[in-house]
Amino acid sequence: MSDSVILKDLTGNFEDRFKIKNVNWVINPAQHWVITGTNGSGKSALAAVLAGVG
Repeated sequence: MSDSVILKDLTGNFEDRFKIKNVNWVINPAQHWVITGTNGSGKSALAAVLAGVG
């Protein structure tokens, strides 16, 4: 069984184009999430943070 992904007070700055401030989010095992938004809204930046790439 996988562990939960826990974001607590996440803050990030991506080349001054996109900023995340104080995000709190728990993704539990067996949950499925869909992230939607327009171009440039930060979907890829959030995915990079979740993957530990940013």
